[in-house]
Order: sequence, then C-alpha cells, then structure tokens
Amino acid sequence: MNSYQKIKNFIFTKLQEKQDENGILDVLNIDDEINNIKILLSIPEASKALFGDINITLTDDNYTRIKKELETHFDVKMEEGILIQGEEQQNRDTTWWTGETKQKINTFYWHRYKEYIKTSLPDDVVRTIDTDTDIVMNNIENPDIQNFNRYGMVVGHVQSGKTANYAALICKAADAGYKFIVVIAGGINNLRNQTQERINEAFIGRDNNGNQIGAGKGNSSLDRLPISLTTVERDFNKQDADRNSQGSNFDNTTTPIVLVIKKHTSTLKNVIKWLESQYKNKIDKHSMLMIDDESDYASINTKNEEDPTAINIKRPLHNKPNQNTQISPYIQCFDTHF
Repeated sequence: MNSYQKIKNFIFTKLQEKQDENGILDVLNIDDEINNIKILLSIPEASKALFGDINITLTDDNYTRIKKELETHFDVKMEEGILIQGEEQQNRDTTWWTGETKQKINTFYWHRYKEYIKTSLPDDVVRTIDTDTDIVMNNIENPDIQNFNRYGMVVGHVQSGKTANYAALICKAADAGYKFIVVIAGGINNLRNQTQERINEAFIGRDNNGNQIGAGKGNSSLDRLPISLTTVERDFNKQDADRNSQGSNFDNTTTPIVLVIKKHTSTLKNVIKWLESQYKNKIDKHSMLMIDDESDYASINTKNEEDPTAINIKRPLHNKPNQNTQISPYIQCFDTHF
C-alpha cells in the first residue's frame, strides 16, 4: 500500500467515528482530519508511531484529491448557503416568494418532492434544501412581472446536493407559475440522460411509459402532469417536441413544459427555431427558468465580446434571435422572459 492510500485510509477511519446516528458527516470534519494528519506527519515521533519507518510525503494536490474522494464517499451534512447580491439586486424586493406568494398558492410540485426526498434524506437536509431554494426563488423574480432578466450562480462542494437543490427550485418555480423550464446538462449523452432521469423522478413523476415514479408515486394527477419535450433516450428535436406537446403550448396549458438538453450549439439553435415556429415571436407574456447544470463547461466566454464563443449569452432572450444570439449563460440558475 502506497503512502497516499495509507493516509486516505487513516483519515477515512477517523471520519467513520465522527458520523452521527444517521450516518451523516459535517463537511468541516474532513478539513479538520486532513489538517490533523498534516500536523502529525510534521512530528517525526508521531509519524513513526502511526506509520512506522515509512517516509510519507504528500503534496497539496494529493490532499486536495483525498478531500474530494472522501466528500464523494460520505454523506456530508448540508449547511445553509450564503447569499451574495449585487447592487441592483440589493435595491429590489427579494421577498416576493416567502413574503406572500408561497402562502397563497398550492405548492403541489414542491410538496410531493419534499415528501419523496424525506424517504432518503435526514430532516435537517430537507429543511436546508427548502431554505436555500426559498432564497433562490426570492432572488429570481415573480413570473407575473413583465420583461425581466435575472441571473444567479449556485456554487457547492462535490456531492453537496446540487441536483437535489435545483430539482426543488424547479418544483417551486412551477408552483409559482413558470411555464417553460429548460435544464442544460453536460455535453455528452449519458450526462443528459441521467439528468433527465432525475427530473422525471423529482418533478415529472412519470417515466416514458407513463408509470408513476419518484415524487409521482401515489401523488400524481394527470391535470398537473408536466409536459416533457425530451425523454431519457432522446434529446430535443422538433419532431419529438411537436408529438410530445400534443398540441399544448404556453397559452393553453396549465402545466409547465420542461426540456432537458445537451449543451450543444445545434441543440440550442433547434430549441430557438422550434419556439419561433410555434409562437411567431409572440411569447413575451411567459416566464422561463433556465438551469445550466454544468456552468463551468463551455458556457464561459473565453474569447471577447465582439466575437464570443459559440455557447455564451450574447443578449437577453426577449430580443428576436438572430445569427449572433446565444442562449446559454455562464451562470447556473436564471430566469427570463423571452
């Protein structure tokens, strides 16, 4: 066994002793144990007592890798997030969701998702997801407001519940009245397919065959069934979208329409073309939530403002799309009117 594995196993054993009765570990415990082992290895007598005469030397990169691997293995306790607002955001009302709307509406999608995740997550994690997504909801916008663009970024540790969080956000946004929800997954098929499965379980509540799954088990109503224009097997294309929508559009449906797509320029352009053909550029009364699941991949403009990279936001979506319009932001969560 090499030095890296010896140290990792030693820390792993220490962390097992610190898990609570539900098997949950505080994320700070990992940092503490890594710091402790660094101190012990700096003391020759302590190092020899623990590992014998083996000369153990690890780099900072080694310790970073150990931390990531341990975070992936353990169920880490989810702490509440920290909010950072820009000047514009500080000057607007960011209480619309928790202050009034949430109390007035039927939170159908969020309620059934909350009951679903309660079967696998501790109560404090469910409460944290609820609290954090309430904060995000407050900082996007009330879908009844006309002509708005709100941008935000969510940052978290590896295996810190990112998908669980944005699934909850989708549910609350749908309850609030967002009609069009787009999740941009990674750039390869298996990532998109896995994300579609998670959204099916958390939000749609049914699989491709119409069977009740996830949050939809025992709590699924056909008149509240979201319309998914993509499936686990197939990314977005116009023919499937026309067929899956079954004649529904943002004007005549009372349920949200959702897409889970790959982050490819061709797919993004196809979505824009489909919207243009469906609505003839007359859809400015409907709100959209877009979630960039892999915002560190391809979305960041690595060129310049005059000639941006292919997948990068160029201008607000309520402008008429043209050859220079790009629709994928470098942020993770935002909403906009078309």
